[in-house]
Amino acid sequence: MASRPPNSSALGNWLKALALSPGVLFSAAYLTLHLAAALYLNTAFRAEVARAIEQETNLQFHAGLLSAGPSLESVTLRNVELRSIHLGPGEPVRTLKTITLPLGDRGRRLFSRRTAEALERSVCNGIINACRPPRAPQDPDQ
Repeated sequence: MASRPPNSSALGNWLKALALSPGVLFSAAYLTLHLAAALYLNTAFRAEVARAIEQETNLQFHAGLLSAGPSLESVTLRNVELRSIHLGPGEPVRTLKTITLPLGDRGRRLFSRRTAEALERSVCNGIINACRPPRAPQDPDQ
């Protein structure tokens, strides 16, 4: 029985079929979207949130990392600091290790300029509320 010569294009065809399979294409598209969301959150969105917080509260905002949830339903901020623009010697810096803010349906339209402002406002309010010092209990007799 004669043996067939090895087919050199078989490996190339197999790799091409693998690269064009739906599973690989979906995974590549998902990872591209997630990378684009992370890039957007850590550049333009972070700057807009910092500007909005500074205008609203006279506090400087700094966050170590902003990341989107797996299906863009939330934003997680790590190492959040809010400090006064005019920080005095005894004035504390408000810090949070991690805060996760739900986005709901708006997160799926993260790159739409129409919803970006509402999303920015929601994140700003969440950060301000989370960093606000706890209120002293009210006296019921007053």
